[in-house]
Amino acid sequence: MKYKRYTLEFKEKAVKEYLAGKGMMAVCRENEINKAQLRHWANQWKEFGTFPYGRGKAQLGRPKSVDTSKMSKDEYIKYLEMENDILKSLRSLNNKKQ
Repeated sequence: MKYKRYTLEFKEKAVKEYLAGKGMMAVCRENEINKAQLRHWANQWKEFGTFPYGRGKAQLGRPKSVDTSKMSKDEYIKYLEMENDILKSLRSLNNKKQ
């Protein structure tokens, strides 16, 4: 079974129509979506103000990229220290394997 994917713009449009007072069934019919799906999106919108990345609430793994230009000097230092700790841990694990 192939799942249908919706753009963030599509979800936002549908949710905003629903939250503006348009009936749930009218929004679902016009956008050809299930009412449980619309309810789920509306709950996400109310909780987060947007739609979380991926499935569910958790984002697993490392972010694709980190914008260090917006960090303060102290934040940047902490970020670099964290990266160094990660590299030390990986090096240690690699040495244990060999």
